[in-house]
Amino acid sequence: MTLTEVVVTSGLAAIVLAGVMAGLVASSDAMSLATQRTAALGLCQEKLESIRSDAFANVVQESYPEETGLSLTHTEANPQYVFPCTRQVTVADITSGGVAARRITVVVSWRFRDSERSETLHAIVYDMS
Repeated sequence: MTLTEVVVTSGLAAIVLAGVMAGLVASSDAMSLATQRTAALGLCQEKLESIRSDAFANVVQESYPEETGLSLTHTEANPQYVFPCTRQVTVADITSGGVAARRITVVVSWRFRDSERSETLHAIVYDMS
């Protein structure tokens, strides 16, 4: 091999390795964010199930203050990372086909890599009494 071939081969290897490393970093971030989103959706679902078990008369905005001090625990790859989060519930009265109902919105929000992230679930609760 000549010196030119070695330099060209080394340059190509450096470019390919840089691309592979960038892909690994991006996939790691995506996996971490997916785990956080799954945990956030779990917190949303947990709250919706709790609200569904309440009597319709008790499903009012005042019954569900904003919750702070919750956390999304990144349990798979890095158990030491805990992301503080908040959970907010919004209750809105609606009428659906003459039946009293309430639209419930649960939002869990947290920060990841200096940007605000959130997951939201919606449900409608009907007065069955």
